[in-house]
Amino acid sequence: MLLLDAQGKRTRKEFALECGISYSTLMRLYEGDTPSIKTLKKIAKCAQNHITFEDLVTEAYLLNLPHHSHENRFYFTHFSSRLRDLMEEESYSTKDLVVLLNYLSQSLDDTEMHYGIEISKASNRHYTERVIYNFLMEFEQPTLSDLNIICQTFDVSFDYLLGVTDIKTPFVQSVIFCSNDLSDSELEQEFMKNYKQLPQADRHYLFALSKALIDHYEYLRRIEDLLNK
Repeated sequence: MLLLDAQGKRTRKEFALECGISYSTLMRLYEGDTPSIKTLKKIAKCAQNHITFEDLVTEAYLLNLPHHSHENRFYFTHFSSRLRDLMEEESYSTKDLVVLLNYLSQSLDDTEMHYGIEISKASNRHYTERVIYNFLMEFEQPTLSDLNIICQTFDVSFDYLLGVTDIKTPFVQSVIFCSNDLSDSELEQEFMKNYKQLPQADRHYLFALSKALIDHYEYLRRIEDLLNK
């Protein structure tokens, strides 16, 4: 799709000629072959519709990742910056993080539950500095297993790592409030009564938590809409 945008209204033969690459090479790229950096530079020089060299590089090296699509990339736009921020906060170098991730990866069962989601650990996953670099530079998307391990390393939630919420702490799953016998108006009155008894700092935290829950369910709704398309 990105190549079609770069091609514009030109024919494929015209596009290949202007790029300085063979028609057969261009056709292989349309079929999903991963191009060389040299080829991408040639394409970027004559690309239309504001397609940049960075766009081409990022997309080209995501082609072979499982379940890659333009839609699911949207949900990882904040991952790289969040990971970088967490590393800076903990003063972790790339080498430090590699050691921690590999240690945790080996200690997990093949399948485990993470906040109600069953996570299957990628077989023989060994983290290297190159993998972390690819995460930080958005050259590679994390799998669910990667997200699970990174969340546990920094003790943050999936939603925080993906930029859905600014609250780091995972949602508490053990809090149960039975409200089946209360109407909406009674629930609202009970909530306000409890809210007014809280200290100012806890009120701010509760407000942020409620906003995070709204963002969380909006995120789930968007995922469901994408899956139903």
